[in-house]
Amino acid sequence: MSRNEFTKPRVAVLTVVAPREYTGNLPEAQKQVREGLEARGCEVLMPVEYLYDENQVVEQFTQLQPQADLVVFFIGTWFYGPAVVTPIRRARKPCVIWSMTTIPNFALGGAVVAKYTLQEMGIPFKFLAGLPTEPDMLDAVASRARAATVVNKLDGAKFGRLGGTSMGMYNANIDEIYWKNITGLDIVHIGSIQIARYIERLDEAQARQVLKRVKISVGKIVERNEETGDTLTDDDLLMQSKIYLALREIISANNLVALGNKCQPELCSDYVGLGYTGCVAHAMLNDDGVPCACESDMPATITMYVLSQIARQTVYFGDLNSLVKEENVARFINCGFAPFSMAASKEDITLWPVSPGMGLPGKARGACTGFALKPGRVTLAKLGGGKGTARMHIASGECMPWPMAPAGEWPTHFPQAPVKLDGDLTTFVEKTIGQHYILAYGDYKRELVDFCEILGINADL
Repeated sequence: MSRNEFTKPRVAVLTVVAPREYTGNLPEAQKQVREGLEARGCEVLMPVEYLYDENQVVEQFTQLQPQADLVVFFIGTWFYGPAVVTPIRRARKPCVIWSMTTIPNFALGGAVVAKYTLQEMGIPFKFLAGLPTEPDMLDAVASRARAATVVNKLDGAKFGRLGGTSMGMYNANIDEIYWKNITGLDIVHIGSIQIARYIERLDEAQARQVLKRVKISVGKIVERNEETGDTLTDDDLLMQSKIYLALREIISANNLVALGNKCQPELCSDYVGLGYTGCVAHAMLNDDGVPCACESDMPATITMYVLSQIARQTVYFGDLNSLVKEENVARFINCGFAPFSMAASKEDITLWPVSPGMGLPGKARGACTGFALKPGRVTLAKLGGGKGTARMHIASGECMPWPMAPAGEWPTHFPQAPVKLDGDLTTFVEKTIGQHYILAYGDYKRELVDFCEILGINADL
């Protein structure tokens, strides 16, 4: 199965009790747990039998842990602490202790014994106390499971970095040893020259098929920008189609789950590179389900993968460009690409000639995708830092209809998202991790906080 496919979180639920305690309400509680988690998109692995002692728990745990993304110890009654502490200490997967809270079960006392012990040992886990009839309990487990699924998929995942650091962007680099240690991911460094070499071997007919896909995906192609005189031809779009195919080959050859492509200047400059931007290729790759970021920003590339997997959708990569303070709006643009699927409609998508200045030194040709992202609730996120500073900045808001005031200052040839933030705009800017942010439709703050907690990094809200 492709690592980019959206998979159901798999949750193993072990019901832990003691022989002398009341269990009359547990069959119904187990049923509610299973049905509630399945309704929230989880696959549930749940032995019906109760587990009475440490050996039974460890045996079931050993069998189910490899199959699960998250292991839940559902505490049905008082129990002896080692029955939970021992397996969680050995765990290779994220764990939850979920205690019943009804009077006859007497479960909470034993659960907090285990909770305290594990906290003192410095072993990470999540603790819940409540009934499976409480939606928030089920939501909490499902959120943790979705986050755990992505954490598990990161282990061994390969992220491609085409080219080096772009335009002095220190924040585009990553502490590879630190992130390898806490996630298991790898950064595969690839020279930009490979794009040209793959293009040399491409079948022309295949590239023309991609060109057809490009044309039917958009509402309008601007052959000449009357304000600037910049032009766009079929030959330009054909070369960008070839760049797309070359990137697909690189992704396949290196078994990549996501890609950061430097683009400037080795790709877009006609003086030191091919002379064509990667904008159209990046847009299509993202719609293919392969997150692709500009300027080889690896923390952004990883964030794209994480948020796309949690949200189960294509996400947007944008620069924090400007502020409309009176509206509490942060405007995110991109110098050339947004996935076609993030427009309100096909008719809203325009291909504009890129600015030749994007090719410095030299000139650039090709198209950029110009449209405003569709309105709706959104989550913004960005990973950053390393040992001692690792964190994810998380925010939410409303992607607003476009254009917004001030009139005349919102150029139509850039893909963009004006986001009215839920929180304070100044505080958001103070917390920023570089200029690149990733946007998904919907509210995924809870899952992202769970993701950070599992990894042991700070969730900066």
